[in-house]
Amino acid sequence: SAGEAQRVAVAAALARRVTLLVLDEPSASLDAESEALIGVALRAAATHAAVVVVSHREALARLADRVVRLEGGRIAE
Repeated sequence: SAGEAQRVAVAAALARRVTLLVLDEPSASLDAESEALIGVALRAAATHAAVVVVSHREALARLADRVVRLEGGRIAE
């Protein structure tokens, strides 16, 4: 399923010990429980890497230390 493939892809990205992790919609196609688990894993990854997440999901935005919102291709204040 799309959700399973998404979980595997995110897990593979999180398994690498990198200093920068950029994820585009990491919780797309996931149920609420899987999205919560991804959030926990992203917070853990943020202890050793800069994590940049592009997402429309409010749940992921609430986990962020900093949120940058775009409107019309520009940073919204």
